[in-house]
Amino acid sequence: MANARNYLAIAGENVFIFENGHGTGVHHSELLGLMAESRSLAEVKKKFRASRSSLIKTLEHFGFDFDMLLREQFREGHRDTTLARLHRVGTKWIAEKRRSLGFSREQGRPPAIPPTASWEPQSYLVSTVRHTRSCT
Repeated sequence: MANARNYLAIAGENVFIFENGHGTGVHHSELLGLMAESRSLAEVKKKFRASRSSLIKTLEHFGFDFDMLLREQFREGHRDTTLARLHRVGTKWIAEKRRSLGFSREQGRPPAIPPTASWEPQSYLVSTVRHTRSCT
């Protein structure tokens, strides 16, 4: 089985970033600080090149709760497409996370006529015609 070209390894309080077989070590606080500041998995991925699952596992290893970040972003009203762009992941993945975290499906555009309204175009036309006849 071949190793991934880019991956992260944990050694004590350090994270080693392996790119094309060469590793660079940084203290885990740099990873956590970047994630807390940017609130974006895509921004972290620019420096810590690894797969989404590897990044999330590494963050969780050092105490960062990625699900909590998503909960906050859902509460702030961010749409699935916005979060998918922010974290550079698929909208289906965000939608699955939304459901698994207990958030209802995002609200889309409201209907043109609310479902509770009883709008009947024919009765409107009839009353208008009656009114104009009585005015003449």
